[in-house]
Amino acid sequence: MRRLPEQPGVYLFKDTQGTVLYAGKAVDLRKRVLSYCRPLTAMAPRIAKLVGDVADVEVRVVEVDDEGGG
Repeated sequence: MRRLPEQPGVYLFKDTQGTVLYAGKAVDLRKRVLSYCRPLTAMAPRIAKLVGDVADVEVRVVEVDDEGGG
């Protein structure tokens, strides 16, 4: 796995056809995406199913407005 950025952004979990299965956002992309890299038996069944179907992860770093305006 290539190095994931530690910046805020969004992540897209995709299947083998490139269809987005799940889109999420994170303050720290690396920490959030790696939180899914644990044994499937340690996850809730619906999350384990999702992770089991993921073939690719795309991340997009976004700029954050420090004033909270988005």
